Amino acid sequence: MRFSVKKPTALKTSCKVIRTAPPLDLLVCSIARRLNALCQYWHHESAEIAALIQKSIPHCRNIETIDHTYWQEWQRYSKHTGNLCQFGGLQGMVSFQGEVAPALPWLHIGQFLQIGSKTTFGLGHYTLISPESVS
Repeated sequence: MRFSVKKPTALKTSCKVIRTAPPLDLLVCSIARRLNALCQYWHHESAEIAALIQKSIPHCRNIETIDHTYWQEWQRYSKHTGNLCQFGGLQGMVSFQGEVAPALPWLHIGQFLQIGSKTTFGLGHYTLISPESVS
């Protein structure tokens, strides 16, 4: 399974930004965290929804990650503060080999939710590439 990171995507683990392709389990947890945050905002802190999301996260161990990403730095001007804001994130291609089927529904959802930091600025967008389209 392969996906293309279209917009800079910055994911964190243990409070550190990841500068290489994330393992599949971290990617799925990031998607679940984003889904939970949106559900909590729109459904006013529903513990039941949070528990259902957490319970449905698949275990994605022993999956090989093939990294063809690069770190992209960029900046934007903040009219509010009058300063340049530094942004950065991964772009490129990531492939996973192994039993990825349990994670596919999550990866499909993540395409629409966007992941990582600064999603409100349009960052964190990726698209799945079907095996048929890879030659």
